[in-house]
Amino acid sequence: MKDPALWDALRDHPFPIKGARDGLSARVLNIGRLGPRRTLTAVDAYRRFLYLSAIAGSEVTPPPLLGEIWRIHALDHANYTEGLVRGVIRRPMPDAFEPPLPLAHPAHSRTRALYREEFGQSPPSTLWPGPVARVVGRALTLATPAFAFLAIWLALTDRLAGAAVAGFASIAFLFIPDRVVPWTFRKRNNEVDLDFGANDRGSNELDVFGD
Repeated sequence: MKDPALWDALRDHPFPIKGARDGLSARVLNIGRLGPRRTLTAVDAYRRFLYLSAIAGSEVTPPPLLGEIWRIHALDHANYTEGLVRGVIRRPMPDAFEPPLPLAHPAHSRTRALYREEFGQSPPSTLWPGPVARVVGRALTLATPAFAFLAIWLALTDRLAGAAVAGFASIAFLFIPDRVVPWTFRKRNNEVDLDFGANDRGSNELDVFGD
């Protein structure tokens, strides 16, 4: 690891957020509705992304869900820019509100490669999807209704054994995607705006140490 002291500091940082007693995790849970387990996993992955950004700058980019968490955090200028970036990371960081890069952009593969180099393991595909994970995820998402329809059709044509197999497969595909399909926020209507308009941009510029 290139900077173990920085990683230790990020790992121990509580990520306070104005108005959220339990910090960033509570805010992400409220906005994204990922569920408690997924929220904790996603915030831990976000810590890792911050570390990679700190050591590599604009050479890395967040996957979609972590990018949303990053923007939620950066909207709290006092705790993100002043408290975390200037107080803990203490080096220039990329702008959280830059438009996201397409998933096919080479920066995503560079980020996953740096993750493996720094943490000694591959990033989870549900949060850091590569090309294969995206294709498999789409296929699994389509498989559930396809097998359910097949089960109904087989049952209507009195092929009950085939209907049972197809029905079992459709139920199985309800659970398999949880480990493969990239996680996404399920935001409520009129929830916090995480788009990239000018109203989102605070003072989180590339060089937070500038004037």
